[in-house]
Parts: sequence; C-alpha cells; structure tokens
Amino acid sequence: MTLVTNTGALFEHSIDVAVTTPGLTGERLAFYALIGLFVGIVPVALGMMFYPALRAGGPAVLEFALALTIGLLAFLLVDTLAEGLEFASEAAPQPTAPCWYGSPQA
Repeated sequence: MTLVTNTGALFEHSIDVAVTTPGLTGERLAFYALIGLFVGIVPVALGMMFYPALRAGGPAVLEFALALTIGLLAFLLVDTLAEGLEFASEAAPQPTAPCWYGSPQA
C-alpha cells in the first residue's frame, strides 16, 4: 500500500490481512473467566448487596438512586458521542478543493 501526501511524498507500508487467530489455551480461558467475573458477576453482586439498604430508605431513596443512574448513563451517552465526533473530525480528511472519485460524467 502506498500513501501519497498532499506534498507528493510517498509512504509504502504492507498490511497483513490474513492473521491466524490465537489458539484457546488454559491461560487464555482463565483470563476470559476473570474478565467475565469482574464485568458480569461483581456489579450484580454489589447491586444485590445494596438493594435492601435502598428499600429500607423508602421510595424517595430508591427513586434518587435510579435518577442518578439514568443521569450517569445520559452523561456517558453524550460524552461518547462527543468523543466519537471529535475523533472522526480529526481522522477524516478536510478537502480544500473539489474532489472527484472515478471519472466525472459529462
């Protein structure tokens, strides 16, 4: 693959398309199990431990906790979209002149 910059400089680089998938080993399986434990089981267990305290606080405490959770999720959505759009604007080329892809039709 050759990349041509706007100054005409050429950069050549090869990209390996076909890469073998790593095999499943006991170490890799244990690593995936550890990730699953931290991502799946621990948050559910923490939520189940705090649920009786939330119920004991009454409906206002439970509604506050749910509103806080919804607010956090909304913030994460807006922040993710802002970061993605910023990354896309930096990665996309900004043409300074009209570009034609293929041959122009008369």
